[in-house]
This record gives sequence, C-alpha cells and structure tokens, in this order.
Amino acid sequence: MNPQLQREVITDLAPHPFDICNYVVNAWPDKVSCKGRGYRTKLNEEVAFITAEHKGGLLAHIELSWLDPNKRREVTIVGSDGVAHLDCSGQKLFLEKNSGKRELQVSPSNTLASEIIHFTDCIRSKQDSTPFSNHSDGILGARVVSLLEASRESMYQERTIQVQLPILPEIPVR
Repeated sequence: MNPQLQREVITDLAPHPFDICNYVVNAWPDKVSCKGRGYRTKLNEEVAFITAEHKGGLLAHIELSWLDPNKRREVTIVGSDGVAHLDCSGQKLFLEKNSGKRELQVSPSNTLASEIIHFTDCIRSKQDSTPFSNHSDGILGARVVSLLEASRESMYQERTIQVQLPILPEIPVR
C-alpha cells in the first residue's frame, strides 16, 4: 500500500510552511481554518487548504497536496508595494512591482543535505551545533504542533479555531 494512504497530509507537510510563515512575519497566527479531503482513501486527507490569521489582518494561505502531479514548493508574499515569489525547488526568486518583474540572485543550496552534513560533523567532532544552534529546546516544535492540531480541529469542526499556543518562556521566533 502507498505509504501516503496511511498518513494524512496536514501533519506530514504543514510543519515547514507554518515555520516559514513564522520566520517571515515574526509572529504566530491567532486563528486557523482548514478544509481537507481524501480521495484515494476516505481514512486520511490527501489535500488540505489552511488559512492562518495573524494580528493586524495578515493572512497566510497554505496549500498541501499529495495528489497534485507537479511537486511545487513555493512561497509567495504579497504586500502593498509588490509581490515576491520564491520557487524553492527551482531555487529562483522573483520580485514584481509596478515597474516590472525581475529575477533576484539566489545562492543554490540543498538545505536538507547541509543540515545532515552539519549534524554528522557535530557528532564526529563532538561539538555543539554552531552556527545552527537551537535555542528553543523544542518550543518552536511544540508551537507548530499546536498549529497542526488546530488545523485538524478546524477541518473536523468546519469552523475557524482560535490557536492555543503553549504558554512558555518568551523566545525569539527567528
């Protein structure tokens, strides 16, 4: 059986988009709403659409799918002065303003490979993780899990859910 049929797309794919949104806007959402469905199986969701609402009217829209034949990993930020679009897979960044659209230079990288190499280097050298030290001690992960749970609750209850983040010591979100 396809392993995707045994898992659901929200828990599997949404952690990174939530983390990216948090990093970009330097804040956690207050509310989430989510719609999701399974088509090859009715047991687990294979597509989901999440809207995360932040203070001040900022919205983040997250699309997750195992069914889309085109594997896309994109971040689009729309602001009053223009639009920035990052194609994570193709490693291309575009900025569009009234004056036109231009491509910005991006240093090619393989983030996962870099993390694995750094991790194994830390083990071999018995050194702490720098410059990628983790000062959060799992707090960021706990907050992301709260967003995943709120998204699933929203989907099941078919309503917007107020996010209940863990009450923890204040930490930088970056």
